[in-house]
Amino acid sequence: MKKRIFWVLLLGACLAAIFFFSSQNYYQTNNTSGKISMVIVQIAKDVGAVPAGSSTAYQAVNVCIRKIAHFTIFFLLGVNISMIVWTFGHLSNSKRLVISLAAGFICACGDEFHQRFVMARTSSFRDVCIDTAGVLLAVFIVRSVEHRKHSSYPGKG
Repeated sequence: MKKRIFWVLLLGACLAAIFFFSSQNYYQTNNTSGKISMVIVQIAKDVGAVPAGSSTAYQAVNVCIRKIAHFTIFFLLGVNISMIVWTFGHLSNSKRLVISLAAGFICACGDEFHQRFVMARTSSFRDVCIDTAGVLLAVFIVRSVEHRKHSSYPGKG
């Protein structure tokens, strides 16, 4: 029960972070990702990987940073959801997988729906897919770890 409460609290924190980031308008989020993008592009220019006058490199890196951020926060959400669902021992593994993925997908849809109401933000099915991919990876990693912990395999005394 204590584990479940811990994971529920982390889930709440993760959902709050997603809501906070989604509440920022495009210019605010672009400012955050833009700082990271500028550092990456400058390093790439310094090592000669990008021509000095290239403006498209910054735009491409910035889009990647933004999508990686989507994937990462929803990966963390997926870990939290999966850990909560895994505390319900009476569910079959397939039900745990379906519930975890469905919950993550619903959160991704809700996030994009929320962004429709934020100034200078849009909702995107592509972002729902990226978010859900983060959840999917988390669910399968958690499932693999949990399966390994509870099954017999060579080397497990």
